[in-house]
Amino acid sequence: MKNSKRAFCFIITSMLTLSFLLLPALAPTGAEAQDPGADVYAKKCKTCHADDGTGATKAGQMLKTPDLNTAEWKKGKSAAEVEKTLREGLGKMKAFEGKMSDGDLKAVSEYVVAKFAK
Repeated sequence: MKNSKRAFCFIITSMLTLSFLLLPALAPTGAEAQDPGADVYAKKCKTCHADDGTGATKAGQMLKTPDLNTAEWKKGKSAAEVEKTLREGLGKMKAFEGKMSDGDLKAVSEYVVAKFAK
């Protein structure tokens, strides 16, 4: 009985140790790691702006959402400018001030500039 209990404890301890050692290796890194701004964009922006920023969605076409890939849109865009637009709204785009956290507004602004304005 003592030997079987000891063997059981050894197996469980070994499995837990192995799990903790392998866990960091299974976590996404580099390109696989999800940018928090990408998460916010997927939840709040892509309905109108589409994954690729073209605005080629039903809602985007109905609202005449600008294509974020055009030279005109990209010219001089900064994360601060995008964040201001998100906070205050622009044209048919509603203001997100008070509807999104400051952290989410900053993260999605930086994501949009990095993805579309470069």
